[in-house]
This record gives sequence, structure tokens and C-alpha cells, in this order.
Amino acid sequence: LYSSAASDVYKRQPQGCFATAELLLTVENRPSIIIPTALEYCDPNSDGIGQFDLTTAEANLLNGQTNITITYYDTEIDAENAVNVIATPTAHANDQHYNDTVYARLEDNSGLTCHSIIPLPLIVKDTPKVQDPEQFLLCDDITRDGKEGFDLTSREAQILGTLNASGHTFQYYVDKVEADAGSNQFIANKDNYTNGATATLLVPQTIFVRITETATGCASVRPLELVVGAKPIANNSTR
Repeated sequence: LYSSAASDVYKRQPQGCFATAELLLTVENRPSIIIPTALEYCDPNSDGIGQFDLTTAEANLLNGQTNITITYYDTEIDAENAVNVIATPTAHANDQHYNDTVYARLEDNSGLTCHSIIPLPLIVKDTPKVQDPEQFLLCDDITRDGKEGFDLTSREAQILGTLNASGHTFQYYVDKVEADAGSNQFIANKDNYTNGATATLLVPQTIFVRITETATGCASVRPLELVVGAKPIANNSTR
């Protein structure tokens, strides 16, 4: 094993006539390795299989390095030999249920031949198994305008079923897209929410409840129908 800070060495035969030849030794640096953050997927059907976009880990894998190509493989051996590359890294299903690992191969694009292999963990988590709430019906007041104040929190126990209330949080949305995304456009006055401006008697307004498990960060979204019914009008006529 030869180690030296010099870049040139010379070779001479041990006996007889000799000649010298210059050998140039080059040390190539591999792409640097960091331990990446695992990719996580919230599984709505609890089968332990998720669709992962592996490319979302690239900023983490590169850690500021440039001029690097990343490819992904199911096994470390495939990654070392650069065979059986994952063809669709933006939509990759894990092979092992719930916990799996793929391998990222980082190669320098500057013409060097060195590479690095980094394991990338994939984790699948179940979404909360909640119940669909029953229609929420209130009777209209004397204004008969089709609007009432709903305490949305009164349906939380029904939605949770047997799940632990302390391990879950609730947010309520008018729009399903916002509920699915978990945006900050949620209903603030959830304990006294007045149904929509266009509400009419017996015509339901559907809002959307987002239930998040605090331990996993995974969420389920369920629709909740709000209905205002008309009170019967007493007939005070006399014969």
C-alpha cells in the first residue's frame, strides 16, 4: 500500500540496465454521503403499500453538491452494479409492506468514475380509521332563514368511534381540496358555525372534517352534512 502527498512516482527494475517511467496517480473523491430523512406515505386503505416520489429526497441526498446524477435501485447490489434501475422514481411502490429501503446511486458528472450508494428508507403509515358522521340536523328559529349555529365539535366523538380523542385533532373546511391539503383555510368558529350564505331550508350544506393522528401526522377527511329544518307553524285560529 503506497500513500504519499506527491502526485508523481518512478519505477526502476532492481537489476541490470534500467529506465525510469513516470506514473501519474490520481485520487478521485466520491460524492459525499449523508443519512437522508426517510420518505413517508399515509396509507388510506391500510395495505402497507404506498406510492413514493423518490425524487423529493434529492435535495436532501445532494446536500448542496452539484453536477451529480442520482439513480435509484431496489437492492444495494443492483445499485453498486448500476443494473435494474427503478424506471419511474416519481411513482415507486414499496416492495416490503410498511417499511422498505431503496438505494440511491450518486455519480459525479465530471467524467470521474467514483460513485456513492446511500440507503433511502420508505415508511408507510395508516391513516386514522374514523367513522362517517350522521347528518347534522337543527330546527330553524322564527326567522325561517335556513341558517343556524352548528356546534361542529359535537360530532367528534361519533367520528372517532373507538379511537382515542386525546391522540387526534380536528379541523373543519368548507372546501374538500383545502381539507385534503390541510391548509390554514379552516373554519375558525367550529363551536358555533353558521351554515352557508346560500343555505335554504332542508337543503344540506356539506363541509369536510379533517382528522389528524398526532403520533403519525396522517389524516383522514370525512364529509359532514348540515341541514336546517323548518319548525311547524302553530295555527292559532279559533272556531
